[in-house]
Amino acid sequence: MRSEADKMVDEVPKRSISWTRSCRLIPSRFPPVELYEPVADPKDWEALKAIESITNPRLVPDGAGHEFLRPEDRNVTQPWLTAPFAYPDTQPSLFSDGSYGVCLVAQTNEGALIEAVRRREAFLRATATPPTKLDMRLLIKPVSAQLHDLSMWGSLGDPVETRRLCCALQAAGSHGVVLPSGFRQGEQTAVLFRPTAMTSATQSTHYCFIWDGKRIAGIYAYAGQSDDIVDPDSLITRPAKAAA
Repeated sequence: MRSEADKMVDEVPKRSISWTRSCRLIPSRFPPVELYEPVADPKDWEALKAIESITNPRLVPDGAGHEFLRPEDRNVTQPWLTAPFAYPDTQPSLFSDGSYGVCLVAQTNEGALIEAVRRREAFLRATATPPTKLDMRLLIKPVSAQLHDLSMWGSLGDPVETRRLCCALQAAGSHGVVLPSGFRQGEQTAVLFRPTAMTSATQSTHYCFIWDGKRIAGIYAYAGQSDDIVDPDSLITRPAKAAA
């Protein structure tokens, strides 16, 4: 007899996604520095990197995180691709029960920025962080995969049902889901469950998020002028009710 989870998976259609450019922001440091720069002579950096490559459990074959990847995904070695899936989430989210990691990507820089702002704000509020600045790095990750399309799924507005469905899809081997952006009219967001949904990852612009103690009140790109500060709310083009 087929399980309820199997029936849920069958209800969601698949769609071939081929985005030459998808965007995600991760914490960083600007200007970039070598990991060992503060503590080691530059002539020793290459040797230290070689040592790390055979001792860092996230980088070595069969190391930490390897167990969370499917066997057919373990040939992906680029850390920027595997990192979101190498460890379980610290807590449940809309797309995971906490037992596995996901990689959320947007179609545009603006979409990725507002997604990152909202996630960082939630963390900073929860930790009562005083005013500070955060450095973030934009990663460009082309997506090429068959994803389950949640655009017409009737329970998308129900967080519990959405999480149940995503857990079932992830367990069934889905590469991920695609759905309308919660913040940007006419754009889509992909929530990926496996690194093989992406073809590569390259770094792009560094941004600074300005946290005022209550919200991220401004963003600016280090590549531009530091006084070109953008209010994150100006990046939202979807009606407030739909974005909630």
